[in-house]
Amino acid sequence: MHTRHTIALILAPALTVATLSSMTTSAYASSAYKVTVKMSNTKIGLGGKITAYGTVSPKAPGKTVKVYVHYGSDSSGEYHYVGSDTLNSQSKFVKKFEPTDSGKTTVKVVKAKSSAHKAGSKTASFNNYGYIRLSKLARTVERGVVAYSSAYHFPGDSEGNEGYGFVGASGAQARWDTHYQCTSFRALGAIEDSSASGTSAIANFVGEKGDESTLTIYEGSLLADGQEDPEPISLALTKSVNGVTQTARYIDISTQAYAGNPTYIAAKTQVHCNLPGGQIEAFYDE
Repeated sequence: MHTRHTIALILAPALTVATLSSMTTSAYASSAYKVTVKMSNTKIGLGGKITAYGTVSPKAPGKTVKVYVHYGSDSSGEYHYVGSDTLNSQSKFVKKFEPTDSGKTTVKVVKAKSSAHKAGSKTASFNNYGYIRLSKLARTVERGVVAYSSAYHFPGDSEGNEGYGFVGASGAQARWDTHYQCTSFRALGAIEDSSASGTSAIANFVGEKGDESTLTIYEGSLLADGQEDPEPISLALTKSVNGVTQTARYIDISTQAYAGNPTYIAAKTQVHCNLPGGQIEAFYDE
């Protein structure tokens, strides 16, 4: 009896050690890599490059991470492969790339699984500004007739121009929703060639807050038919108020006719926005 008890006391600790070792290995194998990622800038202009950088732990020097990007124009969950980077001795990565679309952009960095760890990933976002037409924004007509066309003409210009016509002797007004995503608006103001001789009109361009109060304003000049030089319109949609940058929610354009029944046109419109589908270059230069 004494011998049997001794054997049991010897075997029990050995069994306990084996069990604990198995449990520890299982827990270690089930843990995932932890990835951190930051962007070199919070916002850029379309056509510029940006850098994603970060770390992987536990350290995995010599292994690779893959970088993917999701654009605002993509369907939910859709990512595009950008490239990879090899982790250095400190398990750090750096990947520089040029985004191909404007709008809010999300970057995802993935470390693949290994024999000891599950795969890990992390995301970070930045804003990418490009130029879009005013027609890309939702419009509400407040009064009168506001008509879009791609073939407006003004004196001294032989090509049809994209833009909006504000029609009638009583003027017109419309508002476009930027969703706080735009920084500036530009256009050329003129009286459309089809307007009768002797007509004239003026326009005001306002960047409005969410409550429709004025944040910024551009007061246009009185324009007459036959005037060859269009008026360059430039409206900021951001403003520093008490040290805090505020952004306009709306672009409001209103016209007033001074003589006859003119069509005032805001032609060659361009808005600099953090929205999908933008282009790198401005549509025209002053």
